[in-house]
Amino acid sequence: MKKQFQLCTLEFETRRASYYWLFDALGLYQPYVWEYSRLNVSNTVMSKRKLNRLVTEKRVDGCDDLRLMTLACLRHKGVTSASINAFIRGVGITRSMIRLDHLEYHVREELNKIAPCTMVVLNPLNVVITNLEADSIVDLDAKKWLDAQTDDPSAFYKVIL
Repeated sequence: MKKQFQLCTLEFETRRASYYWLFDALGLYQPYVWEYSRLNVSNTVMSKRKLNRLVTEKRVDGCDDLRLMTLACLRHKGVTSASINAFIRGVGITRSMIRLDHLEYHVREELNKIAPCTMVVLNPLNVVITNLEADSIVDLDAKKWLDAQTDDPSAFYKVIL
């Protein structure tokens, strides 16, 4: 059975010529190489070896410790898989350091679509509206989500003044 493809990080890009030379010399099929980049997020530990060391030395409470940047931790924090996938697609293949606020941006974009928004007035003020009749009721439409479609009636709720 021949190998159809091979996954490798960008650090092996310089060795590709010798890799293909070996296949040519042996008369073997050259598999298609898919490249991906190492995910270097600023101010985080991303190395499996270093993460494992932190867990085995009991410096953190397992792989889902909230201080880590593992998938288990992100899911524990409530980050959706759609926002993680959007973050990875947005980063693309790069050799540079990725700022953490890129992930926060994609999380916020996803939450704007699915998380309902509410408002609370902690210290209300008494306001007298002089040009409105005392017995009149005003209904206002408020969006449940920031990115709510205007043609979807289920995306709004009534606020009565």
